Amino acid sequence: MAESTTVLITDMEGSTAYTEGQGDESAMGLLRTHERLVRGVVARIGGREIKSMGDGFMIAFDRPGAGIACALDIMRTLDEHNRTSPDPINVRMGINVGPVIEEGGDLYGTTVNAAARIVAKARSGQVLVSQAVTEEAADGSWSFVDRGLVLYIRA
Repeated sequence: MAESTTVLITDMEGSTAYTEGQGDESAMGLLRTHERLVRGVVARIGGREIKSMGDGFMIAFDRPGAGIACALDIMRTLDEHNRTSPDPINVRMGINVGPVIEEGGDLYGTTVNAAARIVAKARSGQVLVSQAVTEEAADGSWSFVDRGLVLYIRA
């Protein structure tokens, strides 16, 4: 069990509807663009891609600040892409921090499960974080808005 790992989960919204409307080939092209853009940010920030989950990612960081920076940079990168693309990529994200079990290159445990529940509560373009993330990233670099059990990062 790791001491503390920051888990960022991303979810591309509307991919099923896009596939149904535009077809598999177009959808795969959009998915590949999404993967390229997200992986580029992860490489710059220094996160570790745990897995790609169809239209989303699980990414691990050693500290919450890096996870937050990565999420915000992903949003900026996708916003830039969406300004010039006829096919926008809309993503929501959730971040949690805590102990995880790493097995076979994957992460498991309540920290991961909570991150998945957090991303499910986010709307397109939102990054939601747990209270634990705000406590560990309380250096004044980030502004959070209380959303009950999760907090929204004000960019």
